[in-house]
This record gives sequence, C-alpha cells and structure tokens, in this order.
Amino acid sequence: MADKKQAEFTKWFGPLLNALRELGGSARPKEVVEAIAKSENVPDFQREEIMKSGILRFDNQVA
Repeated sequence: MADKKQAEFTKWFGPLLNALRELGGSARPKEVVEAIAKSENVPDFQREEIMKSGILRFDNQVA
C-alpha cells in the first residue's frame, strides 16, 4: 500500500503539462496548482488535506 501513496503524485503529470500549455508554457507554481485544481475539479477537502510536515498534500503532489 505504501507504493500507491508514494506514486500518487504521478497522476498529476498530464494535468500539469496541460495547465502549463494553457498558461502559455510557464507560470508560477501557485498558478499551476490553481489551474489544475479547477480543470480537474479537485474538491476542497482534497485541496485542504495537510501532511504531517504541515504542507498541503495536493500542492506538494503537483509540485
């Protein structure tokens, strides 16, 4: 089960590339995170999940 959690960030590769294309090829990390959240309809509860380190899990996975 740990492998699934470790590789979970890979599901954002496609949406990340799409967001960068839509944003003209480059953007600030926060802009990309917002674009992905909007295009992928990421629910608030998922966006607000905090890791043990205090970092937002969604933002960290996209980064």
